Amino acid sequence: RGDLYVTFRVAPSPRFERKGDDLSVIETINVFEAMLGTTREVETAYGKKIKLNIPAGTQPGDRLRVKNHGVETDKRRGDLYVEVRVEVPQGLSDAQKEALREARRDTGL
Repeated sequence: RGDLYVTFRVAPSPRFERKGDDLSVIETINVFEAMLGTTREVETAYGKKIKLNIPAGTQPGDRLRVKNHGVETDKRRGDLYVEVRVEVPQGLSDAQKEALREARRDTGL
């Protein structure tokens, strides 16, 4: 007779960072995806794959919120925040560099 109390300890995840019921994850995209926009399949902490629309003009460090895909408790469900990292290509050929210079001139940047 009496009450039974159960305590859960959750091990840290190498992929997700937890703050309260919200989770954060980093997703790396290339510079062209950042400029033009893209759709990525992102796996949640529960193993569900969701489609994430990354809008054109996304900047490095931007955080995209995916509602109700964080930690689920008996009272609520947190959100998943996806931080975008942009990977810049290295080792471009002379022709690729010239094409990028031309695109830069065309856009006035």
